[in-house]
Amino acid sequence: MLALWTTGQPVTLLYGMGFALLLVVLSALANLYIKASLHTSVSVFLSLALITLYSASGAVLLSFSVLVALSRLVLKRHTSAEMGAGAIIGLIARAAYIFSWSV
Repeated sequence: MLALWTTGQPVTLLYGMGFALLLVVLSALANLYIKASLHTSVSVFLSLALITLYSASGAVLLSFSVLVALSRLVLKRHTSAEMGAGAIIGLIARAAYIFSWSV
C-alpha cells in the first residue's frame, strides 16, 4: 500500500488494494472459527467489482464464482457453510468498498 501511495498510483487502485487486504484479514479472522473459502471470497469480491464496471462481464464472472464454489464442494475441500462464509466475506469487503466511495 505504501509503495502504491508513494509512486502516485490512482486513488481507486489504493482503495481496491486496501479492501482486498480487508478481505484477507476478514478471512483470517473467520478462519479462527470456520475454514472459510478464500477462493470463493476472492472470486465473489472480484466479480462484484467487475459488475460495477461492465455488468455483462461481471455477471459471467459471477457465474464462474458459483462454479469455483461448487468445485471446492465436489473436491471436498470445504463444506457448504464454509463456502457461504467465503461468499459473505467477499460480499462484505466489496460492500465496504462501495460504501467508502458513497460517504
